[in-house]
Amino acid sequence: MDWVRQRFERIAGAENFDHYALGGLRPVLLGEEFKEGRYTIVNKLGYGRDSTVWLAKDDVSGADDHVAFKIYRADHPLSENWISDISAARTYNESMELLRQASDANKQYVLLPHSDSLTTGCPNGIRDVPGDGIHHVQVYPVAGPSIGDRTRVAKDYHLDITQAKRAIPQIALGLQFMHSHGIGHGDLHSDNILEQVHETDLPLLTELFRTFAQTRNPKLLEGQPPGPRYWGGGCGEAGVPAYAVLAMTPLLLDKLPTCRSVAIADMGAMFKSPAQDKPGKRKCKVTNCAPERLMGLEYGLPSDIWSLGCLIFEILFGRELFSLMAQTPDTCVLVEMIKRLGWPPNSLHQSWKQAQSSDSLGTPSGKRFFYDIRETIETMRNGDAALNVPERLEDFSEEEISQLTDLLCSMVQYEPAARPTIAKVLDHPWMQSLRDCECPVTQSREEESFDEDTSEDDEDTSMDEAMLDGCHTFPVHG
Repeated sequence: MDWVRQRFERIAGAENFDHYALGGLRPVLLGEEFKEGRYTIVNKLGYGRDSTVWLAKDDVSGADDHVAFKIYRADHPLSENWISDISAARTYNESMELLRQASDANKQYVLLPHSDSLTTGCPNGIRDVPGDGIHHVQVYPVAGPSIGDRTRVAKDYHLDITQAKRAIPQIALGLQFMHSHGIGHGDLHSDNILEQVHETDLPLLTELFRTFAQTRNPKLLEGQPPGPRYWGGGCGEAGVPAYAVLAMTPLLLDKLPTCRSVAIADMGAMFKSPAQDKPGKRKCKVTNCAPERLMGLEYGLPSDIWSLGCLIFEILFGRELFSLMAQTPDTCVLVEMIKRLGWPPNSLHQSWKQAQSSDSLGTPSGKRFFYDIRETIETMRNGDAALNVPERLEDFSEEEISQLTDLLCSMVQYEPAARPTIAKVLDHPWMQSLRDCECPVTQSREEESFDEDTSEDDEDTSMDEAMLDGCHTFPVHG
């Protein structure tokens, strides 16, 4: 359901309402309860291609505890496998339990869901009888914004270089933890890297999220007939929530402290190596997806290395290494790969032709490609007014650019076997230089003030007041 007929007007800050359909997203309302009243929906934290994420109150202990409640689409493999592929579900559970039980210092850089996962039905379920299908739900610790959230509001669309260089080794160490157990992540991109929340800041963070909510009424495009009803009452479209809840995390970025530690999140595409996607069921951001996965071939841990290379480039420069500029994403990204890397080996080219039943990539022309990896990285450093790329000479020395180019070129090799392991990535001179100067990754609220410039005066403004100040500017609508 990546490409669907548009029926609803787009709502800024909310998911695509056209994805509330058979096999799609589950409608959720504020105050809705799950698991016999244990979890109560408080607000929306975010959304993605395959799920919505909610702040939920957990009443299991009677304490004021909150969790992140991630509800997958009905056609997501995690949801489908629970009723159609018991073996796949068992393998996933075993892999998850292995990671939970593992004792490893690098485990801190992976945000694992709690053991209390659950399923829930709704009219958009994937069985023949509406309401008989299920959506898989994972319960996570509450985390902060994603690197993607930070990048989209940052100056020139790239993170502060210190923050970027601190995050990259942590992501690599988290991936090493997973790979050391033969488990791949499967969907590494900037929106799946979350800032961790220090335990002293967690109560204040949840207070921010639950203090207010913003809702909007969905509207059908002109000429679209209304459906029989909304989920939750009212008059409108079947299987669609009565109102949209705006994601709060992006709206609160200016009030959330920048954390010194990040973690890999969203285990929905996790796999045991080797693996192969079912036709039409690939769950990987296409611009970060390794070519063997785009071509529907068997893949393994090296596919994560490719994605990590793309992610490193995006974190440092605020742009995707292989951009998506067309409505045919797989072919478009493969063409972008050819521009950067040259023509793929004949074995991969033939596999692509067989998978697509046509030679949509054409044939090698012998012409020079537009930008190779080295030229692209040098452009990101030196700047290019025509491409709206600012100069970054102070952020990267010539030696560092040379080392970074060497690392990324090794990670985005067409042949999976030619890519380095995550251990070799961590041992690379460029990565070692980041690790050698890495600052402490955890810092409590008492150790670091939220904002030294909160006031022009020398008033003793606490972090609590600074973060809560201005919440009234986000009124509740609906």
